[in-house]
Amino acid sequence: MKGVLRIPGRVPVKVAVKMAKKDAGNIEKIKEILKEARIMRNFIHPNVVRIFGVAVQKEPLLIVMELMSAGDLRSFLRSQPSTPGKKLQWISEAAYGLEYLHSKRCIHRDIAARNCLLTSKHRLKLSDFGLSRIGETYRMATARKMPIKWIPPEIIRNNMFSLKSDVWSYGILVWEIMANGATPYNALPNAKVRELILAGEKNVFPKGSDPEVVQFVETRCWLMDPSKRCTMSEVMILQ
Repeated sequence: MKGVLRIPGRVPVKVAVKMAKKDAGNIEKIKEILKEARIMRNFIHPNVVRIFGVAVQKEPLLIVMELMSAGDLRSFLRSQPSTPGKKLQWISEAAYGLEYLHSKRCIHRDIAARNCLLTSKHRLKLSDFGLSRIGETYRMATARKMPIKWIPPEIIRNNMFSLKSDVWSYGILVWEIMANGATPYNALPNAKVRELILAGEKNVFPKGSDPEVVQFVETRCWLMDPSKRCTMSEVMILQ
């Protein structure tokens, strides 16, 4: 749902509104939404979607967020051609946003083109903090369904997330941008992708991809040992 946020003394802002009814069937969903809101309220950055507030006193529960009118990056990439310059812009903006999150000790845990939203002027902002955790590492107590085509080997082996696992996923995001929103690993079944990741097999960038970007992702982001991957601050040095 869309709306306009009006605060006395400020310019009206177009916003998106998430809603959820507070009934028994929605308890887990509401917990996830509130957790996401608690994390997002601490972030103010040009490349991170902003949350303006939460209303919990009346039905339904409302979360008021920045309106991203151009939709998600994956759909945008698939719907129309994008110039090399625009792709490099998005790669840089995603890096800026993720470096900021890491400076706040936030592990996003779900970096992907589908979770990057675009403004009306096509600026990229990171969104969807439903899986995010504050801290430098996080181990899932029990295995759960994960977007395996975007995760590094250490998560498959021992459910261990870290800032460096985000770096791997950032590399997959870069691949998605260069591949015009295609699905990583040529849409192979998850079981096969799991085998490939554990064997060290990487996505092959499409022809015409920026060679410097390809080299950086392959040699700094997609390393099997997370301790040897670059930090997002090191990615920023190249921007």
